[in-house]
Amino acid sequence: LGLMRFLRYERLGLFTKLTKTERKVYDLLAVHCRTGGYQISLIMLADRLGVSRQSVKLAIRSLEQAGVIAICRSKLHGRQQANVYVILKIKK
Repeated sequence: LGLMRFLRYERLGLFTKLTKTERKVYDLLAVHCRTGGYQISLIMLADRLGVSRQSVKLAIRSLEQAGVIAICRSKLHGRQQANVYVILKIKK
């Protein structure tokens, strides 16, 4: 685990609370969300991280409930589109 990642988790108070998959998801989103939101499907996230879609879904749900990320869900003509994920600033 790199020092920068450790410090980021420590600052968020998450280091001991995140599972391995949650850390992977958070890291990927944090890298791509620097310029705002990041639009990607669960299947693409799972593919990039080498984990199952269900594992990504559970990790995202946990991160959202912890207040670390926000999810903007959208539909086009009644069909679900790829979600947009935003990393939230943590208030201490």
